[in-house]
Amino acid sequence: MKSILSLIMLLPLIGCAVTSKVLINEEGKQVHCGTWGFGIIGTAVAVSNYQECVNQQKAFGFVDLKDFEKTEQLKIETSLGIKPPKEGRPHWETGYVWTYHLSGTKSGSSRQEVIGKDLVKGLTAYVIRAGESKVYFSEELHTIQVQENGRITATHIPPLSNYDWPLTVGKTWDAKGELETAMGKLNTSTNFEVKGYGIVRVPAGEFEAFYLLSKSDQGSRVSEVWYSPKVRRHVKIVNYTKEGRLTAELSSYSLGPALASPQVIPSQQRDIPPQISTPPPSSLSVRQEILAESPSVTRPATSGGPWLGVPLGSPDQQTLERFRVPSGRGAMVLPFTRNPKMPPVDLEPGDMILAIDGIEVEGPGHVSALLAGKSPGTTIQVRTFRSKYQGPIEQPMVILQPRP
Repeated sequence: MKSILSLIMLLPLIGCAVTSKVLINEEGKQVHCGTWGFGIIGTAVAVSNYQECVNQQKAFGFVDLKDFEKTEQLKIETSLGIKPPKEGRPHWETGYVWTYHLSGTKSGSSRQEVIGKDLVKGLTAYVIRAGESKVYFSEELHTIQVQENGRITATHIPPLSNYDWPLTVGKTWDAKGELETAMGKLNTSTNFEVKGYGIVRVPAGEFEAFYLLSKSDQGSRVSEVWYSPKVRRHVKIVNYTKEGRLTAELSSYSLGPALASPQVIPSQQRDIPPQISTPPPSSLSVRQEILAESPSVTRPATSGGPWLGVPLGSPDQQTLERFRVPSGRGAMVLPFTRNPKMPPVDLEPGDMILAIDGIEVEGPGHVSALLAGKSPGTTIQVRTFRSKYQGPIEQPMVILQPRP
């Protein structure tokens, strides 16, 4: 007992050092210089190693993260009259779409759509499709699982708490758990803080948003998030990876309700005129806006031969001008209800078919003519103006045979 007490009393004289610092460069790469030593000699070595690490990283262009944060631009703008709401968790619906512009370690765009709900790890989960990936979020918007090409690539146990509702400025919380991947399990710990509320500008416009900052236990940045109550999701996010920053900024979004139309089957489409519903003023759906402004769209054009599986009509002049398509060109996809007995079709109401196999389409009747010599099951290349993207896309499509 005396020997233990003597050791405790001697510790201040022997020496013990724990040093740690996070550094960051212009690209957002972060390094951690940290060490510890015990005893007079161990303490001296630890301090020397730590200083050598710091000096080396500064020679490579890294700076102290704390100093860097003092020079950063404002994350949000504040002004009189802007007060942060006590924001509870949002409710998502199937069909919500957010499209983001990517910059930093990757470039391009990412379209993310709520495609439904599912049960994952015993939890009701929203399913977000982003390209070949699916991300499963709990109803609190906590990340449960990520799948790529049908394979599970990451599972958070428990789900990663991206938010702690209701959001209020100054609120903090810790998200601890395990990340399970094909490489094994990794303990994780992320510290979140709601730093402020104000205005942020992104390609999609100007939004009021909460600014959240998350860091690791060591102090390294994990992410910056600008959550907008209006958009019901983040309008901007900066993820810090080992390669540097990956920034995603909202370029467009749609929270409009699904188009209402009667059940349509192929044998009926030649006889039933299109049912075009006018969206409510609060609708944010670009697709609905386009259709509502096109009252002169003609009735569907189909034939008994091969077809694309959707009703088509002629766009009016206003729609042609909006899409910058010459008069007499294109075929508009009219409102329809997907028939579960038919194969899925990658076309949506409001899309405009511009060309098939490189041949410019001159109306809905021309589509039937271009398909007349082809057999059902044949794959063709279709160029479509997709209203959600406000731009043309090229995609392969399989010709269908109408059901008798």
